[in-house]
Parts: sequence; C-alpha cells; structure tokens
Amino acid sequence: MKRVGGRVLLAYGGGSLRRTGLYDKVVDWLHECGKTVVDFGGILPNPAYDKVQQGARLVRDEGIDFILAVGGGSVIDCCKIISAQARLDEDIWEMQYARHQYPTEFVPTGAVVTTSGTGAEQNNGAVITHTAKKLKQPQAVGGQHVLGPQAAQTGKHRAAARPGQGGSREHVSITPFNYFVVSPSSQSP
Repeated sequence: MKRVGGRVLLAYGGGSLRRTGLYDKVVDWLHECGKTVVDFGGILPNPAYDKVQQGARLVRDEGIDFILAVGGGSVIDCCKIISAQARLDEDIWEMQYARHQYPTEFVPTGAVVTTSGTGAEQNNGAVITHTAKKLKQPQAVGGQHVLGPQAAQTGKHRAAARPGQGGSREHVSITPFNYFVVSPSSQSP
C-alpha cells in the first residue's frame, strides 16, 4: 500500500463485512498504512449503473488515489467501472456501446476477495445493470487486485452454497498478474 496515494475509497456491499469484523480490520490496516479512508458501502448484487456514477462522483470530489473493493464479484465489478468512469469526462456506457470505444485511464483499484468462484478479481470485465435502459451488460476496464486468503473465509456460507455464485468457500483464487497477498501481519504488500 505504500505505492498508492493517501486517499482510499473503501467500497463494499451490505452488512456482512461489518458483522464478520473484516471492515474494522481493513480500516485499521489502511490507517496503519497512513491512508485516509472514504467509506462507500451499499453496493448490491448485480451492481447498478447509478451506484457506479455515485462512486465515480465520490472519487472525483474526494480526490481518491486508490479504490479498494472488499467483497465479492458485484463489489469488484462496480469498482472496476467506477475506476474508469471517475477519469472520464463522458458517460462510460455511451462510450462503450454507442461509440465502441474503451477507457484508457483508471484510478488504481484493488480487491480483497471475500467470496470465491466469481472470477471478478481475475479479469478486466464487469457486468453492470443499467435500470433506466433495462439492460445488464458487460463492460471492459483495467485494474490491480489485492487478494486476501483469510478474507475469502469470511464470506457468507449461503453465498458459497449457491450454484454458480460462489463455488466452494475453501477455494481461493490467486491471479498470476498484478496482485498483492494481504495478511494481518503484512502492512506493505
């Protein structure tokens, strides 16, 4: 974390992050690393385009240097698109689907993966739901991934048991590119 700026957007979904104690561990770790944390919770499954826009505005308004997604595939996907939209002067949806162009600049982004099997941490794609257009579409972006094996064990048991939405909770994916392994004893990945 020494290589990223001082202002971190901490993005997550619902209440399980707080119930498991992982939220406090991540915030404490970021503070120990000298980071200012800006909270961005409430990312729902099948993340909405409106939530992406809200996050992108927050990143710009707060001068965020690094986005840290803590959660599963939906949180990670939302943050991937936030990282691109925050650097664009135009609408990312229109850019990709009307003009067939892709973003080239991103706010550095990482993920502490709390559920296994989604694969969101291993690729540059994301699926976002645009409720106004009644579309659920993939979008392509870039990113950097922070993987924490202990965090994957805090995911909801029922999420791990749903076919196609989590797989085995005992499996932790480690991608071979752009990753940090985070443990409670490491302050600098």
